[in-house]
Amino acid sequence: MSKLGDRIKEIRRDQGLSQEDLAKELGYTSRSTIAKIEKGVNEISFDKLQLLMEKYDVEINELFDDFAYKAGEKVISNNNYKTTAYVKSIISDYNIDNLSLKEINESNFYDVCNLEVKENQQDFVASNTMSLAECYLFEKNGNWVLPLAIYNGNDLIGFTMITKGNIGVNTPKKYENSFCILRMMIDKRYQGKGFGYKILKQIINLLESISNPNELIWISTEKENVKAISFYTKAGFKLTNDLCGKEKIFTLVIK
Repeated sequence: MSKLGDRIKEIRRDQGLSQEDLAKELGYTSRSTIAKIEKGVNEISFDKLQLLMEKYDVEINELFDDFAYKAGEKVISNNNYKTTAYVKSIISDYNIDNLSLKEINESNFYDVCNLEVKENQQDFVASNTMSLAECYLFEKNGNWVLPLAIYNGNDLIGFTMITKGNIGVNTPKKYENSFCILRMMIDKRYQGKGFGYKILKQIINLLESISNPNELIWISTEKENVKAISFYTKAGFKLTNDLCGKEKIFTLVIK
């Protein structure tokens, strides 16, 4: 997180404002814009900074030390916000209800491996053991990969695997610089409770916070997986003419 983002967050909290409140005060239409600015992901214009300083009596030297700017320019954080370490540090900011994404470590590794989908879904998703093995290979080859456990409160209910870059011979070249939700599963004991859609939206919100406008998030599935196709479409993904192997690719444009 940038010093500027840190300071804006401190000012907001000192004023007792939510991200949504500050967004309205500065003329933004979405809370997520403030979230991205605080994390050093989004740029912030001079005019918005000036408005913030006037409203909350903030001096310029409280906001900047090593940033140079002038009217008409934008301030950009130099943080490498797309590292997996950074994403792990912010995942708790995107919890929905009791649902959370957590790192996979020695305490939950085997429990994640033991999660299962229903029998009629097994042809549509690789086992979590296979997915975690793939994570090792992707990382070894220098690719961006982030496996995460899905929790409802204290209950482990699922697994997701987010990647960026080439994930194998079937990766279309046009998507090699886009985030991919390569795997997402909810254990058979917890299906039918609305968790899947909420988690997908949670992942989308997380990826939007570390992406730039008009970038893509993509996901793929077999044409026979009608339930998944309906699920992705409901979340805003659009069917493309592209394939990953034999799977149909759906994309979501970052706003």
